[in-house]
Amino acid sequence: MRILSDEREIGRAQQEFERIVNLADAILVQTSIGQSSGHLDTAVHWIAGIDIWAYFGFPPHEKSPGERYWNVFGLGKPGALVSIACEINPPMRGIDRRPAGAFGESSTGHLWVIHRGVFNAFRGRIPRDFTRHNFNGTWIFVNDGDEVSEVLQVGDLSDTNFVRDLRAFVIEASRLKEVFKGKTPSERSSA
Repeated sequence: MRILSDEREIGRAQQEFERIVNLADAILVQTSIGQSSGHLDTAVHWIAGIDIWAYFGFPPHEKSPGERYWNVFGLGKPGALVSIACEINPPMRGIDRRPAGAFGESSTGHLWVIHRGVFNAFRGRIPRDFTRHNFNGTWIFVNDGDEVSEVLQVGDLSDTNFVRDLRAFVIEASRLKEVFKGKTPSERSSA
């Protein structure tokens, strides 16, 4: 599998990601997404059948204008204020390993959503090594520009179970954050 780097390829993959989620009987719900710099009043896509919500857009407050997509997900039916369980934020162009999300293409031409294994939690980052030892997901090696990287599979966009795979990923990201929260600072750094 290779990580997409061409802006048009990434843009098409992002559109497909949004389309697949919207096809899953997503209902728009007005809410406010809580985040470290405040909150964003907006509508999110709630998929009642699997009880997750999704927001697709760009980072609020122009934190990285024109650099990445902001795809955020949470659990349960949205109320007046929702918390983010995880973000899958691919860069808009090129290879950029700072955003945690990316799109990959398999040797058979299937588009995949992948994650680099770095999550934000409790005003900080969960170290990748902590994720590597505590996240119950499938890690794979991918051609990542000029190097090979190990990443987490979220799901194959052409698979009829993609939305369920996405849900499983969001639930696991939420669980990982709770595990991290329950650890002492030394346990967090030693994975």
